[in-house]
Parts: sequence; structure tokens; C-alpha cells
Amino acid sequence: SARPTERHGTEAQLPRPRWYVETLDGTADQWAPGMRLTTKPAAAARLRDLNEHHPRWADGTTVDRRIVRETTSYTVEEQP
Repeated sequence: SARPTERHGTEAQLPRPRWYVETLDGTADQWAPGMRLTTKPAAAARLRDLNEHHPRWADGTTVDRRIVRETTSYTVEEQP
């Protein structure tokens, strides 16, 4: 049986994806992350919900949102 490091090469663990629905903050001119979601379908549902219930800022302008995937990887480093 292969050792775990041999089975996955240099990965200590499999990559872990997470999704966010970000909102463009027009005042700061940058994207602000929302809550962390564990699946893309959950992020798509959250985006639909936000766009349906909160489509505009208080001044009437449209809120810009996007889905972003973050992937955390765990790499085995060489021994010194």
C-alpha cells in the first residue's frame, strides 16, 4: 500500500475550495467578501437571493456582485 505522500505527490491534503459572494463597494472601489460557503450551488443560491431581495443600494444604483472560489492547498515542503 502506498504511503499518503506517495499517493498524492506533494499534496499533504487535497485542495479545499470555498466560495464567496462578493459585493463591489463603490465607495472604496474594491470587492468585499461575504460569508464563506462550502459549495458552488450554495453560492449561486445566495447570489440569486441577494439579487432578488437587495438589488439596489439606498441611492437606487444597482449592486454589483460576483461568485469567487478560493482554493486552499496544502503542500509538503522539502526537509531542510
